[in-house]
Amino acid sequence: MAVHAAPGLFVAAERLTDPRARLDVASKWAAPAGAVGGVAALWVHGLLATPPTNVTIIAPHGFKRTPLPFTAVRRFTIDMAHRSVGGITTVPPIDAVVQAWVEFDPARRIGATLDAMRAGRLDAQLVRQRLDEYPQVRGRSALSMLLAEFGGGATSFLEHRARTQVFNGPQFRDFVWQAPLRIRGSRYVLDMLHRSALLAIELDGRAFHGDNEARLRDIQRDAELATVGIATVRLTYGDVMGRPEWCRRTVLLALQARAGRSTSIEGPEQGGSPRRRGRSA
Repeated sequence: MAVHAAPGLFVAAERLTDPRARLDVASKWAAPAGAVGGVAALWVHGLLATPPTNVTIIAPHGFKRTPLPFTAVRRFTIDMAHRSVGGITTVPPIDAVVQAWVEFDPARRIGATLDAMRAGRLDAQLVRQRLDEYPQVRGRSALSMLLAEFGGGATSFLEHRARTQVFNGPQFRDFVWQAPLRIRGSRYVLDMLHRSALLAIELDGRAFHGDNEARLRDIQRDAELATVGIATVRLTYGDVMGRPEWCRRTVLLALQARAGRSTSIEGPEQGGSPRRRGRSA
């Protein structure tokens, strides 16, 4: 059975349960003035794993069409480029991140935004500049702060939580976050590094550290750090989220135990990109 989805546009009823079919219909309905935006656009660009239930259409103020049952229309006065991804007209990822901020469930807003930024390899400074061009964004200051933290190395929800709520006191100010390090030609980025105490803190996210191959890589990496005198303390997602005081106490005790130790370790290699572990929260 065909459903009249939009003027001049018919689609099989069973297809409207498919997210991509809905996006295709919404995109064609909104053309040429409107485009898919927000959370739906992030999914189209491959920056979110979960498909959207509804589709947000971003359009200029003169857009007067009656929304489809599964669409919502948001109107903006700023100029916004459109691009086609798999036949679906969307806003660019940099705009989709800003728009999605107010659409996400507050409980997962931070993690989802960081995941999208990381997946899209987006420049936090450019997103912040684009945010400033939007006349109204609910929670603008919180998003701006999150982008600043992302630019400073907090690229996952776990890192954000650790940096802003667990190791944010003055007693942790000498730790370098996302510290680049080279050991005999191998390059690493450590979650937290106290250079004078030769102490590394690694935050083990749920997804990345769930397989044996990742565990073996971590063991080898810790062994290589130990050859230059760096001890590693690993904290799990459950530790950081569920017992922050224990995490703080453990790190401070480790610092005390390492006091006075020193050795020569090299800084980041000039002109090279440090090798990161592909972890996620």
